[in-house]
Amino acid sequence: MGMMAASRTAALAHGFRAGWGSQLVRKWMQSWVRDCAMPQSKRCRHSKLKTIFDDPLVLDVMRTYIRSEKWSMNPAKLKCFMCGELDAEMAKKYHEQLMTDEMPRGLLKHIEEVVLPRLQLKCTGKGLLLDTMRIRPHILCAHNKMPAQAHDGKKASWIMDGEQPLIKKGPGQGHHRSKWINLVDGHMPEAGEGMDYGKNHEGWWNREKFVEQIKTKFLPAFKARHPDAVAVVLVDNSQGHAAYPPDVLRASQMNFHAGGKQLHMHDGWFMKDGQRVAQKMSFPADHSDHKLRGKPKGMQQVLKERGLCRQGLIMKCANQCDVDATDCCAWRILDLQPDFAEQKSLVQEIIENAGVLVPLPVAQGLIWSLTGHICIFLSIYHCEINFIEYFWGAVKWYLREHCDYTFATLKENIPKAMASVSVELIPKWEHCAWRFIEAYSEGLGAKDAQRKVKEFSSRKYKSHQRIPKQLAASLDA
Repeated sequence: MGMMAASRTAALAHGFRAGWGSQLVRKWMQSWVRDCAMPQSKRCRHSKLKTIFDDPLVLDVMRTYIRSEKWSMNPAKLKCFMCGELDAEMAKKYHEQLMTDEMPRGLLKHIEEVVLPRLQLKCTGKGLLLDTMRIRPHILCAHNKMPAQAHDGKKASWIMDGEQPLIKKGPGQGHHRSKWINLVDGHMPEAGEGMDYGKNHEGWWNREKFVEQIKTKFLPAFKARHPDAVAVVLVDNSQGHAAYPPDVLRASQMNFHAGGKQLHMHDGWFMKDGQRVAQKMSFPADHSDHKLRGKPKGMQQVLKERGLCRQGLIMKCANQCDVDATDCCAWRILDLQPDFAEQKSLVQEIIENAGVLVPLPVAQGLIWSLTGHICIFLSIYHCEINFIEYFWGAVKWYLREHCDYTFATLKENIPKAMASVSVELIPKWEHCAWRFIEAYSEGLGAKDAQRKVKEFSSRKYKSHQRIPKQLAASLDA
């Protein structure tokens, strides 16, 4: 076979056209024989084209950034390292410096200054631990629920002219699924929970069932898959998810005086002379007044022990408390106390308290620190920022395509529908959710945000000669 025929065959085998494709193959082969290198692309090198790097203001900003950033102070050495031009000893030393110091610090700075502000979080105390960040990866997990009905089939169908489609009456028996997905594994079958909802079936999904699912399904499944990782859990901001535990520290659940009908709360704490002091919220069993033994203390007694009670203090203001008020009533004083203010919901407490032991290097060796997961409640009325919603959309589409209007087939198809969603799609949905978050952070409304997000998924044609025939025909129609 001659060179022309061989280049033509090679071009067709790799999806190129026979004419210009074979010319490219011959040109590449000649360049490789002559220089042992492929020719450089001339794309975007036209004399009339200008890039952002031609702007002198942009160049000044980039030079200033390179000089100020520690891990970019030596771009020449970084280039030599990437091209393999450094000797072995110097390359090893530079590699250790990059991996153990400069790159982790750059990642730490990016998380503190970019990622956490986007999530409306901030570092407190000493901030994030660099050693912990090196060891534990963070995996984004999303949760949501989906009801599916047996009669939820296709919305459109072909029928003969003059006939009417036969539609089942009512939605049919329903099945409820509570599911978790993450960016690494996709959907987690062992962490899901299902039930046949309804008055005459297994009842209704509530907070107790969700808490039980977290304890017995999600946390063990995540630990088995990623024993050293931190789960960043996205949860919808619903009333059931935001409910407080039974022994919550809340002033609204307390009486002004001791005893009576009020909750038995868990222990609180307050600061005194710079020291943290624990405080029981109920009287001891051996109290001098036998009527108060084991009874809740009430607002007045709690404030007395903290040194915050004054003469004439009322339980609650008649109208709403002023924004700047700090001691107008007992309710306001307790709400501003640190132990009351930091009270979290039951779901958040369970997720963040489910910690694992993490080794932290110190001067004496290693110490083990208990580090928990992260729980983030999403904004209400904005389901588009939870990327699991797109997962449920794909599941619903599969169920409708394979619906035969029987409940048995519905339950059989639900696992197949969830397994049909590829793991590669989930990061794309997560990127789409981030597009919505960025659009809303710019102050855009719902419709303007949709247009901005659509720009990233729409292809723009700058010349009519580049528009495909099928797309042009659809536009003409």
